[in-house]
Amino acid sequence: WTRAHAHLVSITLAGLAVFFWCKVLHHLDWSYKDTALFAFLALLLEPILGAANLTRPEALCFSLLSAAIFFFMKKHYFLAILLACLATETHPMGVIVFFFFFSYALSSFSESDWKHAFLIGSPALVLGILYFFWINNASLEKVIETIQWGRQFAPSPFGTFSEYFIHRAYHRHVPELIVLLACAALFIKHKVYESQRFLSYALVLTLIASVLIKRSDYIYVIYYFPLFIMMMISVAKLYRKEFVLAILFLALLVPQYLFLWWKQGGFDMDQYIAKIRRAVPENSIPIIGSSNNWFAFMQSGRFIDYGVVLSPEFVEKYDKLYLIEGYYPPY
Repeated sequence: WTRAHAHLVSITLAGLAVFFWCKVLHHLDWSYKDTALFAFLALLLEPILGAANLTRPEALCFSLLSAAIFFFMKKHYFLAILLACLATETHPMGVIVFFFFFSYALSSFSESDWKHAFLIGSPALVLGILYFFWINNASLEKVIETIQWGRQFAPSPFGTFSEYFIHRAYHRHVPELIVLLACAALFIKHKVYESQRFLSYALVLTLIASVLIKRSDYIYVIYYFPLFIMMMISVAKLYRKEFVLAILFLALLVPQYLFLWWKQGGFDMDQYIAKIRRAVPENSIPIIGSSNNWFAFMQSGRFIDYGVVLSPEFVEKYDKLYLIEGYYPPY
């Protein structure tokens, strides 16, 4: 098992997520042309493209979330809520899927739909919650403690957006932010929200969710970006400028990706693995590092991903630890 295999899995899951979002748009009566533009932009922009090329849980969580939204719209409530619970167990950010559910319910449900969703979905929710606590071997108190622990590292309620749009290297996403804000202004000015009820509710409710969840890692913007893309396409459609929107993002992003390839294309994973193996002595002391480092020590049973270092109590269990140099959140 190598990083290339892991990336292949992530790429497949990210593609599957985009497929389900295209099915969502078809359900919302979007044209094939606009749906194709959505797929093009989703696969071009960094949030989804980046998740497809990382050894992180976002691709899996995002694909489960996307499938859950589609099945919820198709009134397969048991399956949808079960998938939503699996997404939340995969990563806490998966809980945002319930805000998508509520957005669609507000935009489309009749009174009987509410009752039907509650009756069919409640057993799935109970089953999903039981599965969550069983597989994590956690108490409710521990879950609350973990949530509060994660929130303390978020500098602001909108930390995810500021990290992505403002603080990424070379401020490369600022042009995207300008386009997005311009489209948001036109979306409101032309009252597009009146004809795009699900999109409008989802934009508002997921932004509220970002305040409640309060996470600061840029990668989490993936859960919001399908809505941002939908909004930009809706505005471009008003002016019949869909092609211009596609060309604009090609002009913005292709030079960035070419620069990235030029700068990092020579990275040799095998050489990196050999280097850190030589640096860490052969003994029983645990090793803490990033997911990339796991490939060097997956056979040793000593490796611990930094993401599980959730408290000072964890470190206190060991007299010694090896920490592989790299970027880590401020734990």
